[in-house]
Amino acid sequence: MKGNIDNYKTVLAELLGEHNYTERDRYSKDDFVSITCPEHGIYYKSIGDILKGDVDCPRCNFLHPGRMFNTLVEARKDLPVSDIDDPRALFYRILVEHKRTGLIFQKIGISESIEDFNNFWNPWKWKDFIIEHIDKIECTEAEANAILKKFQEDNIDLKMTVPNNLKFNLNKTYHWEQVWQSKSKTIPILREIMLQKNHGLCSICNKPVKAETLDHMHVKRIHGTGYIRDVCCSLCNTFIARSENNAMRHSISNQELPNVLRNMADHLEKQTKIIHPTEVPKRKKVGVREWNKVRKYYFKVFPRRKTLPDKPTYVTNKWLELKEQIDDFIKDEEEKRSLKRNKKKAA
Repeated sequence: MKGNIDNYKTVLAELLGEHNYTERDRYSKDDFVSITCPEHGIYYKSIGDILKGDVDCPRCNFLHPGRMFNTLVEARKDLPVSDIDDPRALFYRILVEHKRTGLIFQKIGISESIEDFNNFWNPWKWKDFIIEHIDKIECTEAEANAILKKFQEDNIDLKMTVPNNLKFNLNKTYHWEQVWQSKSKTIPILREIMLQKNHGLCSICNKPVKAETLDHMHVKRIHGTGYIRDVCCSLCNTFIARSENNAMRHSISNQELPNVLRNMADHLEKQTKIIHPTEVPKRKKVGVREWNKVRKYYFKVFPRRKTLPDKPTYVTNKWLELKEQIDDFIKDEEEKRSLKRNKKKAA
């Protein structure tokens, strides 16, 4: 059937049935046909897949896990239908596991062909890793670049950098979006990856991390999921643990705690112009040294008075006036003595 345009048109018409699709002037098994889904819009299928009976909308049937097929459809939606002579390429997404540490991540990229892909990802070349193929999409070079760009935009929060000591010096690596079990040997690697992503700052206090800790939700203690949260200081990790323990004592569940802490942060920033009765400023007491100075000069300032007033316990306006008069008298006496000294020196 290859090369026979009329046969291809006839077979496509039979297989696609009532599907609305775009007819082409030339056909090949590796070429793609744009098909319109009434619910999700345009999607693309290779003629090879159509001949195998795979004609349904991928969004309707959930043929691929994760966000891969949505990425493919969205990236290709605005592209013109490619010609058979356009440069071909292979977009791929693989799952990589480091054998020694158990670190799992995904890698995306573009190869010129399946042969180049198989040669580059030869198991003998990557002996320290277990490689599993997730998605391999044969398309044009423009479509492959569009898929790659769309995947990077949609998964920017999963971007990661593999540590150099694992000897996987390739970019375009992302955290695995599904749940996986880490090992004890994985902890230092994850700590380094997350710390590098946070630019060496603690995710709680936003200060440089001194004693980094990989915080997670404890299953036994707080009935958590066991998922790793992020890297933080050891002191911040202790603060989190105490908050979780005290929340349980005050009948606050693990699910309610995040909202309670957010409300607490807003509450701490609130204030009125009313001072609480228990926070009334304390009255200042009269010191012994100040009282002795007043008692020493009192009758010199007030020579006509015969009795010394009682020592007040607290500072009052009357006491401040008396103290000010005493200080003025002492200042005048020092000025008189300095004038006498200057006259003696002049004589």
